[in-house]
Amino acid sequence: MSNIEHIPLTEKMQPACLDDYIGQEQIIGSNTLLQHLLTKGHVPSMILYGPPGCGKTSLANIIAKLSKEIHRDKVHVVKLSAASSGVNSIRDVINNSKKDSKMNCQTIVFMDKIHRFNKLQQDIFLPHIEAGTFSLIGTTTENPSYSLNSALLSRCRVFILYKLTVSNVVEILCKAISSINGEIYDSKIKTLSTISQNRSNVNSKLHFSINKSVIDWLAEVCDGDARVALNGLELAVKTKVWDKLSSPHLVSITLEDIKESLKQAHVLSDRQTNNSHHLYSALHKSIKAGKENASLYWLARIMAIKEDPVNIARRLVRISSEDIGLANIDALGTYKA
Repeated sequence: MSNIEHIPLTEKMQPACLDDYIGQEQIIGSNTLLQHLLTKGHVPSMILYGPPGCGKTSLANIIAKLSKEIHRDKVHVVKLSAASSGVNSIRDVINNSKKDSKMNCQTIVFMDKIHRFNKLQQDIFLPHIEAGTFSLIGTTTENPSYSLNSALLSRCRVFILYKLTVSNVVEILCKAISSINGEIYDSKIKTLSTISQNRSNVNSKLHFSINKSVIDWLAEVCDGDARVALNGLELAVKTKVWDKLSSPHLVSITLEDIKESLKQAHVLSDRQTNNSHHLYSALHKSIKAGKENASLYWLARIMAIKEDPVNIARRLVRISSEDIGLANIDALGTYKA
């Protein structure tokens, strides 16, 4: 088995350049601010904010790679994750960045999951971003207005990424299937491209076919998360193909295969149940703190996951009575939550 087959499909499908990047046209499309900056080779400190699987890390990698190509050997990229790095790691980066700047070399620090740093830890970035010691590219799935301190936000440009559309995910899946020697067919028009079925070297290539309707279903159910879609596809392909390596026939990946692979990751469970408690808690805290814009934001998030309006109304009444107070103490005498 070649080493490349052990690389996860999500890693294989990392775009190499902006032309390969799918989605987020509002950020990297023609005549956008970020595109102009990257074309000139200027990488400002920035925060990439968006839901999981929308392409934040991929975009950060492309930005760093493009900067290195433009400035050749005068750019040093440091990749860290706030989940596994601490303040000491940042201090080491700062010391190395100061040495690099003396040699006229720019340092770009890519900090994944930057919201994992508390607001006191985030202060370590401030003087060095302002002094130009390095450029910071941070990625987060949490609203920067609440997860990052205001001083850091004032020194960084925030770019908002949206969840991928169904057509975006379909395009990504089609490219992925092609990259692992699969074939997509449409049962409605009953066409299937011919694919080599030579099984003499089954370990070098995995051949399979999959219906276009299955791809459409997977793209829709993953809710804009390309990572979930690719992981579900990969698990289904590996499970089905490995079971039939000795078969001379083309392996077909069915809808049931995809559903089973997603169940392994619990993707088909109620996402709303898993997320609503966090959203309601944020709404409650925002109202209690008197932050009108934050309250409206979290209320909109709750409505976006299609929570029952009755449940929303009940929670708002409860918040009002507990944290705001009642002018008439008998106003809720007949109310039953």
